[in-house]
Amino acid sequence: MDIASNALSHLSNLQLIELKKASIVNISAMESFVERKRILGSFINESGEEVSRINLSGIITVTGDWSTVEVNSYKATWDNKINFNTIGTEQTKWAVTYKYDNYSLEDGTVIVGDNITTIYVNDGAQIPDIYSTGVISMPHRDSTVRYNYIFGTLESGEYIPLSGWKVQGRNISIYEMTDSKLVRSNMVIETYFTTETRRYPVKWYLNRNDESSLVRTSAS
Repeated sequence: MDIASNALSHLSNLQLIELKKASIVNISAMESFVERKRILGSFINESGEEVSRINLSGIITVTGDWSTVEVNSYKATWDNKINFNTIGTEQTKWAVTYKYDNYSLEDGTVIVGDNITTIYVNDGAQIPDIYSTGVISMPHRDSTVRYNYIFGTLESGEYIPLSGWKVQGRNISIYEMTDSKLVRSNMVIETYFTTETRRYPVKWYLNRNDESSLVRTSAS
């Protein structure tokens, strides 16, 4: 598996990596393959079909922790061309999917979830903050004429963990939730922005075409 991983890191146009006797300790090691597949993307072949630049096949033995949700997800990623021989410890985990980088367009349309990251969390663990833990950089939403958008809430200039995320379908941040913040099922998490009204300076001139006739500027 180390050889396959090394090849994956250095080559940019792989068609097939066949894993005949691969072994990993923790099934989460598959994430590096998934990320590389996402980065390299796909191409259109001579038949007009969209084909991934990386394809895995074979049987992978997992000697350590694994979960059903991870096995199913990774098999689906590779179109069921890989199988897992799970001899390690099964854990109950859930898929937590984050949708972020929201863009507010000039016409007011908001696109949610331009980027997506899925992690697998142990049953009963607190909802993670993938920004606080350094998995992603700070999500962004473009300003409008009226508002600036701030990811989450700042306290003494510091971001408060979980204040920039909300559970899909709810209108408060996870930080503000008074009910359980534990992961008990698959979840979709979206960015949560607070708003700040934009201010603009106003200038008064005696003559509108004469910059030197400025008599007053309001505070911005």
